[in-house]
Amino acid sequence: RKLGLSRSKAKGYAMSSRVRNELVRRERRRAIFGLDPLTRLKVISHRAKVRIRSRLKAKGYITGVHRNILYFTEATCRKARLEAKAARLGLSFQPFPENNTPLSNAI
Repeated sequence: RKLGLSRSKAKGYAMSSRVRNELVRRERRRAIFGLDPLTRLKVISHRAKVRIRSRLKAKGYITGVHRNILYFTEATCRKARLEAKAARLGLSFQPFPENNTPLSNAI
């Protein structure tokens, strides 16, 4: 202000929105990788469920339109203990459908 500079309300809102989105994205990454949060932002509702779903997707399971259903193929190396833990958290497992169902991370 001493230099005569000012920021419009729209620019101020855009800047705070961008910073907030970066913080949320960073906190989500930390939650998925199992790190403690840096802020008090609540970015995910069920931390353990999100972490185990992320681990299963890394192992080759496929998530569908419904986030609580994970699909496996013949090529998927199934993990019984991980599946049991995920089932306790509310995830279910089904064989990969043969018809062309829209899936979120299918190859």
